[in-house]
Amino acid sequence: MPRYVYFLLACAALLVGYFVYGKIVTKIFGADNNRPTPAVSMADGVDYVPMSPTKIWLIQLLNIAGIADLFSDLFSAHCMVLQLCFGLLSAVFLQELFMTICPVCFLSVTKEQTFQIL
Repeated sequence: MPRYVYFLLACAALLVGYFVYGKIVTKIFGADNNRPTPAVSMADGVDYVPMSPTKIWLIQLLNIAGIADLFSDLFSAHCMVLQLCFGLLSAVFLQELFMTICPVCFLSVTKEQTFQIL
């Protein structure tokens, strides 16, 4: 199947999920259009400020874009640390394993020392 079909299926699944989830939440909690939002009922000019729908959607978009960068950076750093730790631990473990199996292979030979095989 072409890649764009997967993309269209994913978009359709998101839209269906959005509407189905919205219906479920409305049935459970009950939406009341007459109830004021906290931005209106607790307006203080700093934390609670009524805004236009355009600004609200822009802020949501920027939050999604910003958090994606943060998560990707954190995930990359986490994976890098895990790879480093796993690499060091496996190197130490393998060295110990080979030293117990074949200690002759890890003898150090310097200029002053010579190794003779009898």
